[in-house]
This record gives sequence, C-alpha cells and structure tokens, in this order.
Amino acid sequence: MGDQHELTLRDGLKLHLEISERGHNDWIVFTHGIGEHCGRHRYLLNRYCNRFNIALYDLRGHGASEGKRTKIHSFNDYIDDLRELLEFLERDYRMESGRFILYGHSMGALIVSTFVQRVKLNYFAPLKVILSGPPVVPGNLLGKLLASIPTTTKYLAKYWIDLPLRGLVDLHYLSHDTRIYEEYMQDPKNVLAASSHLLLNLIHTACEVYSRPLGLRQANIPLAVVLGSEDKIIDVLAARKYFSSVEIASELLVIKDAYHELHNEIERYREEYFTFIDHFISS
Repeated sequence: MGDQHELTLRDGLKLHLEISERGHNDWIVFTHGIGEHCGRHRYLLNRYCNRFNIALYDLRGHGASEGKRTKIHSFNDYIDDLRELLEFLERDYRMESGRFILYGHSMGALIVSTFVQRVKLNYFAPLKVILSGPPVVPGNLLGKLLASIPTTTKYLAKYWIDLPLRGLVDLHYLSHDTRIYEEYMQDPKNVLAASSHLLLNLIHTACEVYSRPLGLRQANIPLAVVLGSEDKIIDVLAARKYFSSVEIASELLVIKDAYHELHNEIERYREEYFTFIDHFISS
C-alpha cells in the first residue's frame, strides 16, 4: 500500500489518495471505474513501483473519498478533480509535464479520454496514455439505446430524477475468475446501486467525447488501448471502431475471449494483458 493522503479540492471535498514515491523520474497516475475504489488496483504498486512513482485515488463519491456515493453535479467534476490531482503532484512531488502516464480503467478510461481531449496538452502533457475497457458505448441494451439518442440522453442527464440503479450491469462479466465477482459483491467500499444521474452523464459524455479525436495522435502522445473480446460491460465493436478509425491508437490489443477486468482475469488472459502493458510503458 502507498502512503495515504487527503487532497482538499476547490469545493472543499476531500479525495483519498494512495501515493508511492520512490524517487523515480516518471509517474503512473491511475483512475478507476464506476462504483469501485483505488484499493482494487494496488497491483500497480506491486508491479511497477520499482520503475515508477504511482498515484492512485478514489473518485469523489467513491471509496474513502468524500461525497455522496456516486453523486456528481456534472461529469466535469471528475475532469477538474484529475486536473487538481496533477497540480498537487506537480506542486508537492515535483512531477513534471511529460513525465507521467495517464492510465484509466472503464469509466476511468472515459475520464482520462475527456481530460486529454479538453486540456491544453502542451501544459499537462502525459508521457503516454493507457485505456483499459473504455466505454465508448455501453454493453447493455439500455445503454446502447441511450447512446443512439444523444440529444434525449443529454436532456435526461440534466432533468431526470436521480435514482439509485442496481443490476444494469452483470458483474459476472468482470472476470472468468468467479472469486472476483464474489469479492466485488462483498467489498463494502464498492457501490452496487449507482446514481442514475451519473450513468446518464457517463453515456452523454461518452457520446460527445468519442464523436471526435482525442488529440493524442496530433500531439504525438502514444496511446495504448486494450479490450476483452467478450466484454459485455462495454460495446467492444464500438470501441474497436473508434480506436481504429477516429483516434487511432498507437497500440490496440483485443484479448480473445476475455472479459472486462483484464487485470483480474484468469492467468492466460491476465498474462497477455500485462505483457502488453509492460511492453508499452517500457518502449
């Protein structure tokens, strides 16, 4: 486990951080997915702390961070929070522009995508970007329907009553390892009934962001995207199409037969995932 910190944000809310700083020049800054928390990604500390300083954090309304569970005013809250985290690392840890990898999983991949598309990359320029299971389009039928009517989804995201929704995603498709589902369901830090407002904002933001390039290729910033071919939580075909024709990834891997949480998959899929990531960050 890294050193634990609290970062007070512009609105007074405190984010929970876990930072491993061992004097390396380069950083990995990781953003997790909806409903979970950064503690589920401590494998990054074990795997990469000998080469990188590592910053994990709980999104607002998630894990040990403050805020009502999965509640946001706008998806921009997450983008501004990531910006403030990077400013904190720059100020307190002397992290330099161009010396950090932005790494996002699931909704975290959308947050990273949105961030790099909207910021001035000549200021907050990552060294590289890694996206695991980016939700270009959701995998379930309702999500696909809402993504197909973006104007309506935008209206619903703004005006629809906020309700806790449970069961829209089949968590059995996180991994072929059945223990992952059981551990997820039993983890008190996970949120099993997400805010409908957040889900609608997620879909609306994905429609906007993935309708045009992210700007990484133009800025000459390498991008790696990795997907599981049997992922039911996101629409794999939509993600493959976007990262093959709109924002063309430097490296795109689709792991045959794998599900959504490639870092938690059974060994043969997990090994292929980390071999890909290891090669990308080392090249």
